[in-house]
Amino acid sequence: MKHLRYITCHPSRIGLFHKDHPLVVFFFFILFAALAFGGLALRDFNTSYFGSGDIDFVVSTVVRDETNLNIEYNNHTLTGDTALLTNKPLEVRVLASDKKVDNNGLIIYLNENTAKVYYNYIQIGNIKYTDIQNDYAFTFAGVKENNRAHMYNFRGFIDYIFLASNLGYAANTYISDILNMLLFYFIFAIVAVLIYSFFTNSQIAMGVRSKLIIYDSLIYFVIMFFAICLNLVYLQYVAFFVPIVFCRSTFLHIIKVRK
Repeated sequence: MKHLRYITCHPSRIGLFHKDHPLVVFFFFILFAALAFGGLALRDFNTSYFGSGDIDFVVSTVVRDETNLNIEYNNHTLTGDTALLTNKPLEVRVLASDKKVDNNGLIIYLNENTAKVYYNYIQIGNIKYTDIQNDYAFTFAGVKENNRAHMYNFRGFIDYIFLASNLGYAANTYISDILNMLLFYFIFAIVAVLIYSFFTNSQIAMGVRSKLIIYDSLIYFVIMFFAICLNLVYLQYVAFFVPIVFCRSTFLHIIKVRK
């Protein structure tokens, strides 16, 4: 298909599409954006965001707390006193009556029968204790005392909560990555290309100019796709400038044709 070939490999011929209907331009924008968004999905939804280091951090938050934690988990039920354990950027709120989310760190609510996990003000996990196959019996006092059985069970309990929250964290990350990609696209690939196009050829009507700079800028999504899939960070910086190079090729070719 000519559009795909010229947009990715022959920017000097993009001017041939100056009569395209805006819906055609929009279609190719969606097509190329979907390519990059697909790359983000492959990366974000195949990443494990919580590891043993995060479990250690939760454990240390319990151990370093100086209060007497009379809290027990047994038979898929958490009982005992309310507690707020803080170890920035983590907060563990145990049997808390106040459910407000008032910071953008990681908040773990351990309620009587469920656990809820929030990150950046967004709920990423909602776990019923009955869904946990193993009955990880432990007390917070036993964890603080480094009791082997209690420590092992508490780590398994937190590990399950993190595993169940991974998808929500991935979805939150994916949406954030899409918004960041679109932000940089409009700043570098649209605004910069639009300004540069006036220096290259100021005689082209704005309607035609808009179509051509959108086509020129779509190479941004192609490069970002390969940068993500191949884990080549430097390609992301290349993606900011290649649309300008494509713009120069497109609009200089139009000048030559006009002459």
